Amino acid sequence: MFLKRSFAKGNAYYSLAGSVRVDGRVKTRIIKQLGRLSDDEANRWNLIFRTEPHDIGRWILDTSDITTLHSYRHGTVALAHAMWKRLGMDSAVYDALSHVKGRSLGAKLIETMIVNRIDDPCSRLAMLEWMPGTSLPFMLGIDPAHLHENMFYRAMDALWKRRDTIERRLFENIVSRYSNSGIVLKDLTSTYFEGTHCPVAKYGYSRDHRPDCLQVSWSLMETEEGLPVTFEIYPGNTPDGKTLNGSIERIQRLFSLKSGIFVSDRGISTEENIGTVTSAGFHYVVAETLSNITDTVDAAIAGGLRPVDDGVDLTCADVFREGRYIVIHGREKEKDDIATLDRAIAKGEGIIAAVRDYASKHPDAGGE
Repeated sequence: MFLKRSFAKGNAYYSLAGSVRVDGRVKTRIIKQLGRLSDDEANRWNLIFRTEPHDIGRWILDTSDITTLHSYRHGTVALAHAMWKRLGMDSAVYDALSHVKGRSLGAKLIETMIVNRIDDPCSRLAMLEWMPGTSLPFMLGIDPAHLHENMFYRAMDALWKRRDTIERRLFENIVSRYSNSGIVLKDLTSTYFEGTHCPVAKYGYSRDHRPDCLQVSWSLMETEEGLPVTFEIYPGNTPDGKTLNGSIERIQRLFSLKSGIFVSDRGISTEENIGTVTSAGFHYVVAETLSNITDTVDAAIAGGLRPVDDGVDLTCADVFREGRYIVIHGREKEKDDIATLDRAIAKGEGIIAAVRDYASKHPDAGGE
């Protein structure tokens, strides 16, 4: 290969050329036209062609010669970042933050908090220590040294104010695309709260067994496949059954859901709530308290229970009484219930024995 020069209208033009043999004669073949080149550029091309190829040799690497200067958490972080983009979360959040000062940084901070919950959940303050140890700053193009925990809190405030817009966008992009069952599941839980400035922190039924603490309640609605539909927060003293009206109104208003199957636990299985579900055009599946349907259970037992499926130690029966009841019996659940009852009886007998013992030793204590 060599550099070929030709002239046209007094100007020099260059091309990469090579010699080929055709029918016993050597001819020049143009490989690539380079156009006009300066003298320096032409000299560099000629230098390349004059340089003899050389063997770079084969190097044997001793791993003990490798020194690790710094390593970053990458696997989970990179996967979460990729899914964030693939699901369209980046554009959904960015678009929702329109008219927000620093919307680009705000959207990245929101993604950072989501990725942190997946990788290594921590407080907003601790996040400033977690982030530099990951590859996320490189992928997002932000310097953790310039961040402050209050920036995360401000991003959360902006996110919450625009949650309707984001949830509607995600429902259109993800839920409606990947879920066809029409089943909506709702569950409510709570957690105790440390502090005095949360407006929805109230005393209520504590699932954490901390009745001495304020608490906040929330509910999640999702599809049968586990895709989240919407998320709601309530004062800590809100009973489960009082949340249904708002949830039905919300999914109808935001997502235009007019029918489907609503699934929940016994916390909402009141006549009023069932009426709310049916009047909204939904069917329902809810758990019922056994004490409310003893006649139904007796009818199921009298009619006989059938196995649910091969290899599953469950039996069931259908009873139709102003609706369909499915009565299910499990041997393992029966054993657990009997064990729980035995422990309660033993504890009660111990208390009675202690009272009797105290009364026998203190006959003047009064009472019987």
